[in-house]
Amino acid sequence: MKKAKEVILLLGSNVGQQSIIEKAKEQLGSILLPGWTSSQLLMTAPVGIVGPDFANEILTGATDQDYSSFLKATKNIERQMGRCPEDKALGKIIIDIDILLFDGMRYHEKDWERDYVQALMKK
Repeated sequence: MKKAKEVILLLGSNVGQQSIIEKAKEQLGSILLPGWTSSQLLMTAPVGIVGPDFANEILTGATDQDYSSFLKATKNIERQMGRCPEDKALGKIIIDIDILLFDGMRYHEKDWERDYVQALMKK
């Protein structure tokens, strides 16, 4: 039996915002073990791009996948939902799924420092 690994994900969207976040959570349910939880939704100004405000949410849960498989699955979900590299230059992010923590290892260190991420982690 595979060991469950703790996961913290940061979801963001500035196109379709809350409805896109909800669809992403449904998709992520296929790779997260039952019992995952989500923070409140928080609207924020964009960071690093010019565009509409972002809806952001934190998901916490566990998976039995290894990091490489889990990362590939999150990127596949982004693509299936319509994310493409060209959109970022246009200030359009349909969905962004960042792995902040996987099995005790932190990723996206700059995101951990953002005020909105810290606020979402507390709620």
